Amino acid sequence: MAKDKVKIETETAKKQAVITGACGGLACATIKWLLTTNEWSIFGLDVTDAVATLFDGENYKGIVCDITKEESVKTAFQVIESYTESVELVVNFAGIVVMGSLIETDVKLIQKIVDVNIVGMQIVNKYAFPLLNNAKASRIINMSSECGYLSAVPFNAPYGFTKHAVEIYNDALRRELLKTNIKVIKISPGAYKTNMQSSITAKFEEILNGTRLYKATYQKMQGMMLAELKTAKDPERFVKVIKKAIYSKHPRLRYKNNNSFTMGLLSILPEKLQDMIYKAYFRE
Repeated sequence: MAKDKVKIETETAKKQAVITGACGGLACATIKWLLTTNEWSIFGLDVTDAVATLFDGENYKGIVCDITKEESVKTAFQVIESYTESVELVVNFAGIVVMGSLIETDVKLIQKIVDVNIVGMQIVNKYAFPLLNNAKASRIINMSSECGYLSAVPFNAPYGFTKHAVEIYNDALRRELLKTNIKVIKISPGAYKTNMQSSITAKFEEILNGTRLYKATYQKMQGMMLAELKTAKDPERFVKVIKKAIYSKHPRLRYKNNNSFTMGLLSILPEKLQDMIYKAYFRE
């Protein structure tokens, strides 16, 4: 391992990046682009074994890691530390979607999405901090969502409240690290053509078949969901956004891209009016 460390630092002299959820669509597009710049060595973290062979070449190393387990993250960073003493970039892409009624959804699924979408992010950033702090300048990019700042959408609450939590977590972390050389940035993407997006249809069919309270409501909401999915863009377009977050000298605190106009418009209305609209839309 010591030989590998010397190779990366002295022969290639590249900046180091850690990308979680590496096998996901947006993460894959980002890693692919970073590798083409010939400026970065990438450590890709993902819970699936496929991460190890996701990309070829000496500038990519995939590490199987369950970010919800502290010991797994600790082990992953021990591997990373055997290659480098500093990291210039951490991007937290890892995330899952849970859909369904708050009354009917299994509590274990609620716990899982909290563990992946927010607790896992905290664990990764905690163990990445020493390496980030060793760099002359470094950045943490936390993936939120348009659901993180828009008003609550019924039957999408588990995903929504974890992304709202990411918003608070990100802002608090940014302020705590103001005295360091680490910039903390959040990105709020809308719909993209990824495995997460494509799985939503299947998840929706599952909750539609399993509900006792909301059969008619889900059927109406399915049309709304399919309309929003039609706006999904190719992940390659996301690269333009994250490029700014990585390279801008004075990056924004938040970057948005392909956010829903309809949901954004709904969110600026008074809450009572939003309730009236949902009640009328879901009337059986």
